[in-house]
Amino acid sequence: MISSAPSSVQRGQSFVVDSPDAAAIKKVALVRPMAVTHQTDTEQKVLELPHVPIGFSTFGTIATDGSVTDRFGVGSDFDALTFVPGDLGYGPNLFYYLRHDAAGFSTFGTISTGGAVTDRFGLGTGFDALTFVADDLGYGPNLFYYLRHDAAGFSTFGTISTGGAITDRFGVGTNFDALEFVPGNLGFGPNLFYYLRHDAAGFSTFGTISTSGAVTDRFGVGTNFDALTFVPGNLGYGPKLFYFLRHDAAGFSTFGTIATDGTITDRFGVGNNFTALTFAPGNLGYGPKHFYYLRQDVTGLTVTAPDGAPPHSLAPQGYYMMFALNNNGVPSVAKWVYLD
Repeated sequence: MISSAPSSVQRGQSFVVDSPDAAAIKKVALVRPMAVTHQTDTEQKVLELPHVPIGFSTFGTIATDGSVTDRFGVGSDFDALTFVPGDLGYGPNLFYYLRHDAAGFSTFGTISTGGAVTDRFGLGTGFDALTFVADDLGYGPNLFYYLRHDAAGFSTFGTISTGGAITDRFGVGTNFDALEFVPGNLGFGPNLFYYLRHDAAGFSTFGTISTSGAVTDRFGVGTNFDALTFVPGNLGYGPKLFYFLRHDAAGFSTFGTIATDGTITDRFGVGNNFTALTFAPGNLGYGPKHFYYLRQDVTGLTVTAPDGAPPHSLAPQGYYMMFALNNNGVPSVAKWVYLD
């Protein structure tokens, strides 16, 4: 159901649609009832609208025995998480995050183990993944490395200094989701970044990025992989493993391992809409050798009205019924919206 929405919107306007079923909404459409004009293009009568979820994010822990514990809420729409034991000027033993606003603008900040969440500086639009490297890989020491995407889904690899300098380094390809750095040689070469990317069908591929810009797919891993982290030690599943989060069609997330030979193993389910994962070897107050996550409760959608450009250039001014449709194509009860 749609619990609230504006009664009137301007062309190209972004607006919020609230729904208790927001996580299950796959499409939002405006339908112009009884439209009778000289035009025959049905896009003037049924308009599928672009939308992005609005979600409140929670920070928590995953133990190797499968215990999943929410610790505290952190705010809306957090995308990436990494841990740094040293003090980079903001204090020791902090988690660093990326989050985005309704317009897609990303902010970099810190989370303390006590629950203090602090925005540090803005980055730009479309930042997806974050990792940290203390060593100098040719760009300077103590840098964060990111992946960001443009409107077409093309991803760029770059660096963030603790002072707020943001530098694109090189393009890597389309639809990259996760990034992790491993200094040792896992069989592909030393000092490589490891990534997850997805294709149009949601199939995820694991690969490597060298500091010179060489991007190499290594093997496929399955559908809808969201997060990646590496642990050199043996946590009960074997040494030198990557750990992942993936989701199914209903948004349920599973935690598992990736071996460097391509073996993918689901370990246990963790809950709905887990989006980020990192590991901290010491005891940060919750117990030793824990994984830390971000998960999202979807509370609504940011929807964009037709702006007059194709494919909705024929959409006339007037009243429309707005429907939300779930994954099975079942529509909600309509809300009336006036397109001005």
